[in-house]
Amino acid sequence: MAVTGGAPGFARAASAIWPATRIRRCAFHAFCQVGRFAASQPKLDAGIELYSLAKRLLGAKDAAAAAWLADYATWCAKWERFLREFTVVCRLLV
Repeated sequence: MAVTGGAPGFARAASAIWPATRIRRCAFHAFCQVGRFAASQPKLDAGIELYSLAKRLLGAKDAAAAAWLADYATWCAKWERFLREFTVVCRLLV
């Protein structure tokens, strides 16, 4: 198993060199990515729920990790329609 911060280059290189290796994302870096997209003080309900869920990820181990995955799947299902929405400004996705 290899743990990565999320850069796509590492995952591609590791898969090429060690094809049987499982690649996992570092929980801290996953949490930081949520902070970039949801902010540390989100205003929308989806962001508030996601940020709260992301904070739980930092301490999740074993049974708590399994519960976290289930809660994340529930969050994704609940906000699926919202997540498909975006704004186009000058032909750029915002």
